[in-house]
Amino acid sequence: MSDERRYRIEFTDASEADLEAIHDYLVAHDPHAADLLLDRLVEKAVSLASFPDRGSIPDDLAAMGVHDHRQLLLSPYRMIYHVGPEIVAIVLIADGRRDMRALLRYRLLTAR
Repeated sequence: MSDERRYRIEFTDASEADLEAIHDYLVAHDPHAADLLLDRLVEKAVSLASFPDRGSIPDDLAAMGVHDHRQLLLSPYRMIYHVGPEIVAIVLIADGRRDMRALLRYRLLTAR
């Protein structure tokens, strides 16, 4: 029997839309690569069930005084998530080359 705690992984509606938009964009260029990337992003999210605190606090959010979210990277994509008592909520998946501060402010701070 393991003492390892397992968290439930949940994608918000917005992060599901992010995945769909990323996949749809890439399908137009390379359908096989689009499917592989989607699988890798989902695997990365599911891996948080065992060790959710391994991600770093995004500098963009820390600069805005937000310290309750973490991120994992799958270059060039950033996956932003929140760790709750039983759930890891994936709240944003985006190309890190975007204006992340504006995107994070809109997605996380306006929803509070």
